[in-house]
Amino acid sequence: MCTTTYLSQHDLAVLTRFVRARSADPGRVEAAVRRLAHLTAVSRTLPNGDSDGGERRVSLGASVRYRVAACGTAIHERTRGGADLDTVVIACPQDAQAMTPRVSVLAPLALGLLGHAEGCTVDVDLALGRTLRLEIVEVQPPAALPL
Repeated sequence: MCTTTYLSQHDLAVLTRFVRARSADPGRVEAAVRRLAHLTAVSRTLPNGDSDGGERRVSLGASVRYRVAACGTAIHERTRGGADLDTVVIACPQDAQAMTPRVSVLAPLALGLLGHAEGCTVDVDLALGRTLRLEIVEVQPPAALPL
């Protein structure tokens, strides 16, 4: 089970700016923004190379293949047979699209995956106290931005 979140300096800067912009009115801050603010506060920052011993980590723009390892309030293990893989791209809310596999960084799925390495198993906190345990099967880093 992976519990420590590692963010690149770039992702930390982008997410911190996003949280500040969305927190301008403290009385109206969404719960998801508060969870993202907490995530950025407790995350460890990766060095400039944005890698941690060669591990591929979930970052903004990364494509993540995962499978459900267990589900339920008490985390009941699923059987290995028939464990389907799903793929999502982690994106800022303005870049997330409902018809493509892009998931907003404010979604519980993205908050649970962000900053964890390929091969990790993580718990994703859902509404109503439910938890989903996911295994990160593969992480494809975001494509390089044109200069």
